Amino acid sequence: METYEIEPYPTGWYLVAFADEVERAAVHRVHYFGQDIVLVRGASGAVRATEPYCPHQGAHLGVGGRVDGEDLVCPFHGWRWGPDGTNIHIPYAPKDPDARLRSWPTREVDGKVFVWYHAHGGEPDWEPTPVPEFDSPDYPPTWRSDPVEVRVALQDVMENGVDAAHFVSVHRAYGMPTVNVLVNDGPHFVADMPDQKLRSERGPFDASVSSEFWGLGIDIARMRSDFLSIIYQMLQTPIDEERISVRFHVTVRRLSSADPAAESPEWVARIGEGLVEEFRNDKLIWDNKIYQPRPRLAANESPVHEFRRWARQFYPSVTLAAM
Repeated sequence: METYEIEPYPTGWYLVAFADEVERAAVHRVHYFGQDIVLVRGASGAVRATEPYCPHQGAHLGVGGRVDGEDLVCPFHGWRWGPDGTNIHIPYAPKDPDARLRSWPTREVDGKVFVWYHAHGGEPDWEPTPVPEFDSPDYPPTWRSDPVEVRVALQDVMENGVDAAHFVSVHRAYGMPTVNVLVNDGPHFVADMPDQKLRSERGPFDASVSSEFWGLGIDIARMRSDFLSIIYQMLQTPIDEERISVRFHVTVRRLSSADPAAESPEWVARIGEGLVEEFRNDKLIWDNKIYQPRPRLAANESPVHEFRRWARQFYPSVTLAAM
């Protein structure tokens, strides 16, 4: 039985922006993990994430700061910080070789910007993986949601993917699906439900669903029926100790029609919006629940136990206690 208490910021990669939200030569301010983060895209096009406060006298670099070439320039005294965080220039004195602006490990994958969070400053030991279907000619252009804010522990959202019983009560599935854990390897966890019977406006339909987790911030789901293949990422990032931000990135392929118009951006958006509406059914529960560290699970809920054992690795205090 799992007995560790939940921590608000598990180790891993987390979405902080879609790539086109971070314009070249602009300073973009976001708030995650209980703190501000400054996102900068320099002249080369590479994006980086830095701490918000200038090491000189503490001015907020995301408020009035600017980008010049690859450098981030402080609005207060004009100190310049290079891509590696070193002090490049002080307008009225020699540069300070010991001064450094802390940066976050940053990756840009599938048109999204991820940062690596580790409570003790540890370096990344795995990488965010691209979704092949997002760049496939067999699938239409993707759709993405606006952020949805939820008051819930991050792990609760991911755990839903292996919680078969809730699909009946919350999502009106016909019968409790079977959950098979296929991969439990390091940061990678895959479970499938090959026998879901779901509801739609046209009546019930059979579907298989696979959920591929990379850490506790990235969920890649693949849902397939006789007529649709839906691929979506659900991306969760902690805002603070009580709230998380969730965004969807979606593509859909129609399997029962060769008509290109059947896969228009409007149609993909309609499917994506439907996924978000289903998510809001969960949100009603999450906004009003607590994280239960010692759940009284039924005998056939073993995938939840296995998921929780896998998730332990992302909590620094649990990891340190095991060393």
